[in-house]
Amino acid sequence: DDEGQVVPAAASSSGQKRARKSPTSSKSSAKNQNQEVIALLDDSSDDDNDDNPVPKMDRKRKARPCIEDEIIDIESSVEVRKPAAVARKRTASKNSSADNNDDSPVIPFHLFETTTAKSPSALSQEKRKYFQTLREAIGLDVPNRQIQWLIISNFLIDFRYVYEKLPDIVQIPRVVVFYGSYFAGMDNIHFQQVQQLIMKNWKAAAERNGNTVEFIRLVPGDPPRSKTNPLPVKITYGCHHTKMFLTGFDDHVSNEGGGGSTRQSMIRVVVHTANLGTSDVEYKTNGFYAQNFPLKEKKVEQRPAIVNPYKVWT
Repeated sequence: DDEGQVVPAAASSSGQKRARKSPTSSKSSAKNQNQEVIALLDDSSDDDNDDNPVPKMDRKRKARPCIEDEIIDIESSVEVRKPAAVARKRTASKNSSADNNDDSPVIPFHLFETTTAKSPSALSQEKRKYFQTLREAIGLDVPNRQIQWLIISNFLIDFRYVYEKLPDIVQIPRVVVFYGSYFAGMDNIHFQQVQQLIMKNWKAAAERNGNTVEFIRLVPGDPPRSKTNPLPVKITYGCHHTKMFLTGFDDHVSNEGGGGSTRQSMIRVVVHTANLGTSDVEYKTNGFYAQNFPLKEKKVEQRPAIVNPYKVWT
């Protein structure tokens, strides 16, 4: 070969590597080299003829930057189409992503339904599946479901909002509420009195139905091993910030073949981002993850196989 020229690997009958360009090559030779590299990168013909494939290392070494999925010859400013193989790979990746998300019937992540989302003209029916109310998030109002217990954990709670939003919460046999502070803080005396009155009425209503509710305030900055700080240490600048619902319930599942129903005990885990108050749930964008898990049975060998409905998301 002459100095300054490049022989494409596909044209080499002996399979030899392409000659490297000499440092003394002219600008014209560099331009010719770029054009030949572009020709090599266009592998539309290689898809049908693999007799003389272009070595992958050569492609990578000579590749030019990609802008908007197109290969550009920077020196000549001549655009060429992207390689066919790369195009097919990107298309397959996009299709795979769509199959794993848009078409999946299982959506473990939702947004709380805000006042805006409730408007009939705000969202299409297709997009409404991503939104759920506070009741739906907790797992209430499900046919053939019997709530056995409920744990509420949050940093800021407006007990008036929760009690008015979930009036039938007094029907749940056992409720435990962990909180860090009232929604308006602990310094507002009037609001504090209102909150305490709501908590008192909630507790009395639950007891009239033969149920119990317990309110536990957690303050990591209080003395260790105290009523409000069960930790062995004091965290001066800490706060109880966990936002979560744990719902224990029994679902009555119909047996196959119409032979009655079977009770299945489950626990629903909901981890979310909202403080429990009107402004956070009704007017701000907050989301949650929710998943139901079956309880562990005593005899493992008799436990049916558990199918993970979220496997498509992994």
